[in-house]
Amino acid sequence: MDYQEQTVAGKSWTRVFQINMSNNYGQVPAVAFVEEERVTLENGKTYGSFKGAINTSYEDPAKQCQLRDPSTDEVLSPEACSAVFASMLAGIMTDQQFYCIVYSRARQAQIDRDQAEA
Repeated sequence: MDYQEQTVAGKSWTRVFQINMSNNYGQVPAVAFVEEERVTLENGKTYGSFKGAINTSYEDPAKQCQLRDPSTDEVLSPEACSAVFASMLAGIMTDQQFYCIVYSRARQAQIDRDQAEA
């Protein structure tokens, strides 16, 4: 028997917690989206454990992904994209825009992986 063993309830989900980029000379650029399983217990404590990585290469520069709101995971409407990315027309990008792009690309990698496994 384990000392002070308890049965607990909570929720778990998968998230990208680290992104590794590789731009080696003479090779196709690649990105690894490293995932963890995150568990939140009823008492509010959270725990994370390594789940794996999605390795992608950028052999097709025309590949597209839908832009998503990182706070809701909803696909951005054309109107929202116009509002959020208007400054990019002037050659300026904010940290919020950068994060939106990186988040969206990571989610697309997850979607592609999940569809391939289905």
